[in-house]
Amino acid sequence: MVSSVLQWSIFMSIFSSICCLRRDYFITAEEHWWDYAPSKQNLITNDRTISDRLIQTTEYRIGSVYKKVKLKQFTDGSFRREIKPAPWMGYVGPTIKGETGDVLYVHFRNLASRPYGLHPHGVQYFKDSEGSLYMDGTSGRDKLDDTVPPGYTYTYRWSMLNTFAPTKDDENCVPVGYHPHVRSTKDIDTGVVGILLICKPGTLNPDNSRKDVDREFVLYADTVNETNSWLIDQSLNLCLNPQRCRQLFNQKNEAFITDTLMYSINGYIYGNLPDFPVYEGEKVAFYAMGLNLGLHVFGVQGQSFTFKRKRTHAVVFGIAWFQGLYMTTRNPGRWMIFCKVNYHFNRELYYRLSGMNTHCYSYCYNN
Repeated sequence: MVSSVLQWSIFMSIFSSICCLRRDYFITAEEHWWDYAPSKQNLITNDRTISDRLIQTTEYRIGSVYKKVKLKQFTDGSFRREIKPAPWMGYVGPTIKGETGDVLYVHFRNLASRPYGLHPHGVQYFKDSEGSLYMDGTSGRDKLDDTVPPGYTYTYRWSMLNTFAPTKDDENCVPVGYHPHVRSTKDIDTGVVGILLICKPGTLNPDNSRKDVDREFVLYADTVNETNSWLIDQSLNLCLNPQRCRQLFNQKNEAFITDTLMYSINGYIYGNLPDFPVYEGEKVAFYAMGLNLGLHVFGVQGQSFTFKRKRTHAVVFGIAWFQGLYMTTRNPGRWMIFCKVNYHFNRELYYRLSGMNTHCYSYCYNN
């Protein structure tokens, strides 16, 4: 503990000479029921051969509803007033933002039923803010960050140093991810994920929006294995015959496990994700993230985008992959965002970008 405090004091004495801003985030982890397909339909195609096995609840299938843990953001340390996310965010946690030189104070309160922590990619931290459980030879305060027990609150300090900042050849903001690292694959499959944005100085407005783009969206694409979730036992109770489903789960029945693999974006399947609303001519930033499983090839019908400052119509991403994609929207209409891997397309991975001209339709934020 003394070592960590001394390290931080020395670091801050050097860091204080650099222009920086303290940014506070108040985040909880809470359990809730999540529906991957609220409409109970395949909204893209008429072929229900596969989709019904993942959406409909039967005696031997769970369906589209699972118990998950979601990260929520609040205005202050009272954790009373939630900052409501946009509908398209799904179960993805709050987007944490900062500029080079800033220090992030992430106040994390665990309201779930088991221990979780928060581990960031792409920022500087000392051992007491790593948020990762492993045999690292530390003790005392340097271990408190690893797992936050239910009902407790812990504050992580993450610094955005030049060594992690966007270079002159990068876009103004670079996305990375954050998630627990108790048993990371299970934590992620349980739903505890979010995007962290590292921006060049002067990029963010006082309200944390970007000055250089009109819209910002998060695309978290993953193959979520619900049988790997910490909360699978509660989800099994939703089967019409829970005993039968539990038997299939314990036997590691291949067909049963396959039908709990959710090829999803932001926690939605088969076109159930609320539209990404944009206006024609707007500059749009997509923060794309993949974490646990699967290789995806994504494109947007009727549009093109830039990736690493090169024009393209598709981009490949997979495990522990974080990138920014940019487009200036053209051709007003509803366009499909989808994975070009045929198996994934047939399973669940396609959604809509709503291109608007001069007015909003029924799928805008405020309706």
